Amino acid sequence: MTPLPFLRLLPFVTALATALPGQDWTDDQLVNECKGFQSMSLTTQIEQVGALLQAQAQAFTAIVARIHGDHREYRLKVDRLLEELCDPSWRVRENAERTLVEVGGRARIVIQQRRDDYEVLEQHIRCGRILEALDAKGTEQ
Repeated sequence: MTPLPFLRLLPFVTALATALPGQDWTDDQLVNECKGFQSMSLTTQIEQVGALLQAQAQAFTAIVARIHGDHREYRLKVDRLLEELCDPSWRVRENAERTLVEVGGRARIVIQQRRDDYEVLEQHIRCGRILEALDAKGTEQ
């Protein structure tokens, strides 16, 4: 077999390999690639912006996660607050209920599930009150 047919395919293989998108960055990789922002030099910071613009396709999801936050942490906070509704201390239960009313609009489904599948009767009652307060606040929040 002569190498000539393979050489004819080489430009197509190279074009295909360069057209493949790169793998998205992780949060750690984003932090490592953005060390220039910690510099006090404006030139270094502008160069850092240029480097991020060149890698915007790979860095996009990591940047969005940094800006909007990690929803897993939010979910853990909501779960912790729901568990605190069963706490022996009245003050802890009251603070958890008040906090869930403030941030619970986005966690309405989880609160409804906990109301229906409760561990302690007070948790069921407090989840019901939280849902009533969320309904009173409206759907905007």
